[in-house]
Amino acid sequence: MSSDRETIDNTEDGRTIAATELMLLMYQTLNLDHNKQFKEIVSKNANLLGIKGKDKLDYIRESSISATDENYQSDIENAKSWIKFYENL
Repeated sequence: MSSDRETIDNTEDGRTIAATELMLLMYQTLNLDHNKQFKEIVSKNANLLGIKGKDKLDYIRESSISATDENYQSDIENAKSWIKFYENL
């Protein structure tokens, strides 16, 4: 499956992107502030990928650079596409 933004394959990074997008959609649905939850989401992703120490801090910092409202909205739309895809299986 591919999103509007990039092709998502079956790699750890691809699964992490999908999980992040779905988490952001859940936060939106529950009317939670996604900005407050962002670091927690990225930190959990780092843990899932086994990233620790300085590498984890770098991962969070790099992820924060792309945490714009435009990217957030794109991620929400991608999550909706993932759900629609799975519903049609």
